[in-house]
Amino acid sequence: MPKVSISQTSAFKLCEDGSCDDPKEGVAEKIECKQGEKCKGKGCYCQLFQRDKDAKAEDPWDVTPTDGAHEAKKKKDFVSKCICVSPILPSGYTLCDTPLCKLSDSQTGGSAPEVECTGECAAGCNCTLFRLHVKPKNPEKKAAATWEFVAKSGNKVKREGGYYYRCFCSK
Repeated sequence: MPKVSISQTSAFKLCEDGSCDDPKEGVAEKIECKQGEKCKGKGCYCQLFQRDKDAKAEDPWDVTPTDGAHEAKKKKDFVSKCICVSPILPSGYTLCDTPLCKLSDSQTGGSAPEVECTGECAAGCNCTLFRLHVKPKNPEKKAAATWEFVAKSGNKVKREGGYYYRCFCSK
């Protein structure tokens, strides 16, 4: 069986000692990765990835943007996989042992959707909003995509197309 590989190698590192269960089906044709004890290592968590259903076994997996509930729409031409990874945050940010905190989505009237981090983190850590450019089709550009700082906890920002937003506990 080939080793798992991912496209966004500048944004995630694989947690070699960890594993994740298969994606779970949610409501309304949505899928998600449940967090579990099998994904081990400092800052590791189960992230949803996808690739074309006709991809070769050795082809890399692309990160799947999820919503505030960490769910994504199921796509009929793609297969999904939960992979144990740790995000590579920008210089100046250190990921905490427990990396995930809550992302809240909101939209009022006809305005653009907004996101903010509203979750709690361990003492000394802050729930911080980052984003990752997920639209590049070129493999080199996918590999070079990195997490960007967006806002501190409690600050709403407009969601921009082509980006995946996630809150991480960091210092």
